[in-house]
Amino acid sequence: MKRLIPFCTAIAFLLIACEEEVPDPNFDLRDDYTGSWVVEENANFFGAQAYAVEVTKSDTSDTEIWVSNFYGLGSSTITSMNVVDNSLVIPLQTVSGSDISGTGQSDLDVTSISFTYGVDDGSGVDNCTATWTR
Repeated sequence: MKRLIPFCTAIAFLLIACEEEVPDPNFDLRDDYTGSWVVEENANFFGAQAYAVEVTKSDTSDTEIWVSNFYGLGSSTITSMNVVDNSLVIPLQTVSGSDISGTGQSDLDVTSISFTYGVDDGSGVDNCTATWTR
């Protein structure tokens, strides 16, 4: 009988550990990225700059976010990005006459994002790195 109790306990633990977690239907990964961010950018052409951006959720895609003032182009400009877990993809797009593309990676609690991207206004590609913080 003494051997049966630990065996039953182990089986019960395995059954509990194997329960499938039901995903929250209201979960939206983009919520972690929305809001105001402070950007510290280093660009080959313009050097170090600091400015703010505002991130909102796209109303056309459940993985897309919209960033106003990306690269300091102005609060009326919108640059789109796709969120995949803790990665961000800036697909090739033209914003205010400049071609922009790149990638980003957030920390696990999404309080900091590191970016690498290029911006080409026709005079050559400005290679940039940036860190966004809350």
